[in-house]
Amino acid sequence: MDPTRHFQSPGHLIAIVPELLGHPIPERALLMVTMRDRPKLGGLVIKAFSVELPPTPIYQCENNLAHLISRACAEDEVKAALAILVDPYPTWSTAAANKHGWPRLLLASIHQHCRTIDTDLAGAWAVARIEPDIQWWSLLGPVRSGQVRSALPAPDGAADVQMVRLADSRVVQALPVADISTLERVGSAFLIALNEVIRRARTAEEAGLMTEHRRAELERVVQVVTQPAEHMLDVTAMAEIGVALLVSQVSDALVALPLSIHAEASERLWTQLVPVLPDLARAEAAVLLAVAAYVRGDRELAQRALRTAKAANPHLRIVPLLEAAWTVPMTGAEMREICREGVEVARELGVELDIEDGDVKGALS
Repeated sequence: MDPTRHFQSPGHLIAIVPELLGHPIPERALLMVTMRDRPKLGGLVIKAFSVELPPTPIYQCENNLAHLISRACAEDEVKAALAILVDPYPTWSTAAANKHGWPRLLLASIHQHCRTIDTDLAGAWAVARIEPDIQWWSLLGPVRSGQVRSALPAPDGAADVQMVRLADSRVVQALPVADISTLERVGSAFLIALNEVIRRARTAEEAGLMTEHRRAELERVVQVVTQPAEHMLDVTAMAEIGVALLVSQVSDALVALPLSIHAEASERLWTQLVPVLPDLARAEAAVLLAVAAYVRGDRELAQRALRTAKAANPHLRIVPLLEAAWTVPMTGAEMREICREGVEVARELGVELDIEDGDVKGALS
């Protein structure tokens, strides 16, 4: 299927992206339009998401950004994608033709990453801004140009009308992807925090105090969970929590939080951490989010979080167990038992997690 056949020119496609996003476009951004087949939703589901770019050329960031884009596509099982680079500064008539300039290098890297997950990057264009009559330039294949249009033309045929869903807000929604600047800042802080935890673990092991070490890391996370809802995490705190999730028994214990009085706060924390952490820690946070959502009865979010965890670390041991929850739906008692195992792990470390009495909240029957 040619995903661009429904439009007379790229200019018509570019014009509708702001509506797909549903939020203001940053001055410098990479916009992705993704497509996947979903017959139950009426055919070809189209989504869009944006990644804000740093204020300077990103010669050192192409691979990281391409990995971020391909990861988002893999999580949503995207079959085809289109890219639009928005940047008011370059002279695009020259930049679009430069095979060694950062725009073409970036799109080539995204194209290569997408191929590894069987996603077709079917087109890529650059514009100074998205307004009618602004010139666009192609960034894949031969250099072509045209103008951004102001309206979506009629499709080629009546059959195509049933294959595209653009205006349905239940289908069109932005994906929560962190900007590359935040990813780099959290990544740098994560390496510092990881080295510090390794140093503390070695000291604890030499002193025979590994249980105390693991308890301290668990308490570090629990302390953040119990902060007021308006409390904002800085980059250092996010990195430290991410590293704590990698410590043996910490994530195992935190599985119990959906049974506690901190269920809502912990789910809010995992939601904040999943888009910004490096892959291994991101997988742990995504699993915790999947469990929290499942307990609450939000199966769609749980499945999405599980796909995120699997993409970030397919070898995570709890992933097959959670996948089975959808193949052979778990009862409330079975999911409650998984969470209660976390209660026991926390108690072994000397930490009480304020577990509520009664049944697990949510649609678990």
